[in-house]
Amino acid sequence: MSDDGRDVIVSMIRQLADAEGSTIGVRHVCRACSAILSTAGATLYTAGDYLLCEPVYATDSVSRKIAELEMVLGFGPALSACEEEGIFVSVDLTDRASVYLWPTFVYAAVEMGVQAVSAVPVYIGLTLIGVLEIYRSTPEPLSADEAAKMLIFADEISSTIRGVLNGDATWDDGAQIFADDLYERWPKVYQATGVMAVQLEIDATQAFLLLRATAFVSGRMLTDVADDVIAGRLHIEFDPDDR
Repeated sequence: MSDDGRDVIVSMIRQLADAEGSTIGVRHVCRACSAILSTAGATLYTAGDYLLCEPVYATDSVSRKIAELEMVLGFGPALSACEEEGIFVSVDLTDRASVYLWPTFVYAAVEMGVQAVSAVPVYIGLTLIGVLEIYRSTPEPLSADEAAKMLIFADEISSTIRGVLNGDATWDDGAQIFADDLYERWPKVYQATGVMAVQLEIDATQAFLLLRATAFVSGRMLTDVADDVIAGRLHIEFDPDDR
């Protein structure tokens, strides 16, 4: 990828931030990524606790649903890219290899109109900090040129977050960096996990897996199930013999 290609990417990111009168945040990088690569949507995940990574920003409603689906199932392109650290995943979801890797995910994603997904790890130095994922409504994995551009976007996300950590950019809190309620809602999953762990006298990992299983069986979003647990509207049963 030439310097001109990077300049075009950086210019669009700055334009999106300037249009808001804002310091550049990862949301601007994700939106520019989606526009330049002609994708239907983009999602950023950061390295997580109970899961390998967790969603913090999504450009559109389908991206959010795809992210939730991966979190509930515990597998998918973004989690594979995170788990393998350094693997660039770009797949046509309608091919046999994708169905073999992530059967439940593929069927549900295709029903949402998602035909291709690409995901690339994001690093600060040698430390994995997250994954950038995009999707298309046509079965077209990224070309070599597009893949190179996506790597630039991953690098721009890394630079943006590194700037915040180094104090080069000013934000009041993390929510402003991402400007998406995914960032604000995900801690509720941890809160609900803690509530269940205490109520059921199980460890946090078991509680999280039980919360995730409940979301999967009910067909609901993980964050919505977490809300109900925290509010006391949902009491999940647990058989001690399953410990």
